[in-house]
Amino acid sequence: MEIEYDNSKVRWCYNGSNIEYYTNGIEFATYNMNAIYIEVNYENVYEYHYVSLQGKLILSYCENTENITIMNENNNKKIIHIPFLHDVALGCNKRFFVLAGENFNGRLLAYTCQGEKINEYLPPSGYTFYRFGQVGNEVNVICQGNENTRDKYGRNDWSFKLNMDAGEWEKLSLAY
Repeated sequence: MEIEYDNSKVRWCYNGSNIEYYTNGIEFATYNMNAIYIEVNYENVYEYHYVSLQGKLILSYCENTENITIMNENNNKKIIHIPFLHDVALGCNKRFFVLAGENFNGRLLAYTCQGEKINEYLPPSGYTFYRFGQVGNEVNVICQGNENTRDKYGRNDWSFKLNMDAGEWEKLSLAY
């Protein structure tokens, strides 16, 4: 999907219609998991938006306030406060995922797009969460290990896939 953006507007075409989403401070926009992901800078504070392909805000978050704002189909909003919020990713099946915890030594939280918590996952043994990798039908997280998990070259960032049914992590590969 081709996306164009400037400081105040993101444009794309969906089902033959030109869609526009307006907000000030846009620095980046891209297509991500059947939504448009937008990075916005308000006076050196970053906010991140996920917008539906029809142009409606799904959710937004700001690390500084540790708040996630969720919009439903009727444009009613729900605000969830998550201490030590680090990263948010929109997934499939009307879910979103949150990495939270002090010094990344935290947890992965799964929510419905209505803001109801589904589950909570701890990082793989010997690792701490760093950031999201691919999120789609599966959740992929980049984790940092400790001295015992480094490879022979000293590399220590690894990609893990979560089996949500079993609640288990599968180590995939080195992450760069």
